[in-house]
Amino acid sequence: MVKPKPQIAHLIGLCDKIAFALISFMMLTVAINVLSRLVFNLTNGELNLMLPGSIELVSYSMLLMVFTSMPRALFNGPVRVEIFVAKLPACVNQHLTRLWNLLLTLFFTSIGVLFGQNTLTMFHRGDVTQDLSVPLYLIYGTTTLCCIGIVMTCIWLVFYPQTDQTENEH
Repeated sequence: MVKPKPQIAHLIGLCDKIAFALISFMMLTVAINVLSRLVFNLTNGELNLMLPGSIELVSYSMLLMVFTSMPRALFNGPVRVEIFVAKLPACVNQHLTRLWNLLLTLFFTSIGVLFGQNTLTMFHRGDVTQDLSVPLYLIYGTTTLCCIGIVMTCIWLVFYPQTDQTENEH
């Protein structure tokens, strides 16, 4: 396997840390709400310690966690059907991997452009989330930045596919 350049490795490491923080935050939020709900039920509704907007927080955290996990998932390579891939020569596998990464580059570029346009729209309209009144342009903007990172990873993988050159050589 080819090792990523330091810039890509740094981007993937940063995304890993953000994704870890987000999933930890999601688990903590859910645990707090479960315990709060237990206290609420035990006190017959007298004591409500549930976090306001917790469903909203977990939902947006999930969105960002998926997008920040994507560079690691892309770098580790696409899911393949080994029975099929094992029959192909290594050069064909490498070209298929490059094609896959090119298609993912186009896909995430399209999504990034759409999120970028929505970021500007939400900024100009001043839309906010329902429960916590967080400006939606912050969420769309962060997702746009995640898409840029994903596209950078995909472009790198088009030129340096992560396939083992020694496998499937006949």
